[in-house]
Amino acid sequence: MAGLILVLVYAGGVMSYSYPAAGLLILALALGLAVLLVSKPWWPWLLVIAPALSVLFTPTPAGVVRIVFYAGAAGAILLGQKFGPDRLQSALSRSGWGWLPVLALWAIGLWPDNRNIIAFWGSMFTLAATGPAMWIMAISTAALGGRSALAAVAVGLLVRYDRLRWWYIPLLLVAGVLLIALRPHTAAYRLVYWHGAITAWQSSLWLGVSPGGIGAFITEPGSSIAQVHAHNTAATWLAETGIIGLFLSIAALAALAGYTEPGRWQRGAMAAIIIQCTVDDLIWWPGPMIMAGLLFGSTMIRKDCKYGYHQIRDQFCQKYWQRGGRWQPQQTQKQTPHPTAGQPK
Repeated sequence: MAGLILVLVYAGGVMSYSYPAAGLLILALALGLAVLLVSKPWWPWLLVIAPALSVLFTPTPAGVVRIVFYAGAAGAILLGQKFGPDRLQSALSRSGWGWLPVLALWAIGLWPDNRNIIAFWGSMFTLAATGPAMWIMAISTAALGGRSALAAVAVGLLVRYDRLRWWYIPLLLVAGVLLIALRPHTAAYRLVYWHGAITAWQSSLWLGVSPGGIGAFITEPGSSIAQVHAHNTAATWLAETGIIGLFLSIAALAALAGYTEPGRWQRGAMAAIIIQCTVDDLIWWPGPMIMAGLLFGSTMIRKDCKYGYHQIRDQFCQKYWQRGGRWQPQQTQKQTPHPTAGQPK
């Protein structure tokens, strides 16, 4: 069923090029199937419907590709639920040892990749590891020199070990100012990117400029290089999907908040992702996006679904219809033994 929904969402985005009405109908069908049939849970598909609606009214080739990425992230949430926290932590802690040679190759110029993306994986491996391995990963991540990764690892470890106190906040703010002072020009670039994202959103308030369309509004200062994102997840999402996309994402996150009970290492990793998404928007890239989906999905193993279609239907009907006798919740009837059963004849 999840595969069928994915095909419908992708088809709805593609149909928007020639037949917008048909594309909207297909997207509505996909959302309806997600709500009615994939009820444990259905809300991750809101993260796919939002950009698909934006692509429907502002079709771009990059937008169609981004829909596939978002669908992969929604599938990763469901897959993370199946994995559970222990299996995911074990996989990450073991994979970290394979990350160290990649880091060495990148340092000598034999592995072309973005430093911030490599540091993102280092922060995930650090917060999933235990014992000496955790400190090895932390030092290796800090050696990359990425300020966002350094802040993410520091805050993530404080959250993981419940060491975050209110009086740490001034210290963290001072540390943040010092990190900005290391390269103030790139920090100033963020303000330009965020302003460009707001300008892009103002050009299309409700549905945004479509995924991948933000590059027409944001360029690197001093050059004509277009930026693919605003270096802030919230700003990028608002510019690309508009108010409707922001509302759907808030609804999905609200469902996540009531659906999960993350463990200590998961809380630390989630805090690290939030820090990095504030200044770098690393989950714009497919790899970190899938990793974030797996992480959030793994937290859902600890509680039963509260916001599925059947649960909401039962709560509504039980509150408003039970008095009239028109509806009764489905209950398993226990067979009571006959009063004379077991007695001697």
